Amino acid sequence: MSRPSNELLTWLRNLTQKKGITPAALAQSIDRPRSRVRKVLSGADDMTVDELLLISNTLNLSPDDLGLGEMPTTPLEE
Repeated sequence: MSRPSNELLTWLRNLTQKKGITPAALAQSIDRPRSRVRKVLSGADDMTVDELLLISNTLNLSPDDLGLGEMPTTPLEE
């Protein structure tokens, strides 16, 4: 079964390989166990928003790179 996150995970895996960042180095950088990083990047476990932001920071990705545009600093008005 295809998951909506598959394309994002593939992109992140390819980007880490292109930048020469191993899963072990990524895990150390985001202070998570290597087994957790492997499971998240493989799609075996769901990635938290915090993990996505930590990984993005390690890979020097901006919100625009993630398709999020500019992140608001204040809550949206209703």
